Amino acid sequence: MLGPAKLVEPAHRGPDGAPWLGPGQVYVTRTGVAFHRTWCAAVASRWAALPSSLLVTTEDAVGLRHPCSDCATA
Repeated sequence: MLGPAKLVEPAHRGPDGAPWLGPGQVYVTRTGVAFHRTWCAAVASRWAALPSSLLVTTEDAVGLRHPCSDCATA
């Protein structure tokens, strides 16, 4: 079980409404096993396909999720 991610408001929103992270914030989805520290390709495709599924939480509240492969090396 991944554990619940405690959702928070993003630090800012872009002109298209996309959430922008603040310090310590990460992107997650409700059922994904990874979290994203940056606006990586996975986040961009999720925003394009289903923006309501892109959530923001803090890195200390990601449960058992791990950084995505792109974000782990960023």
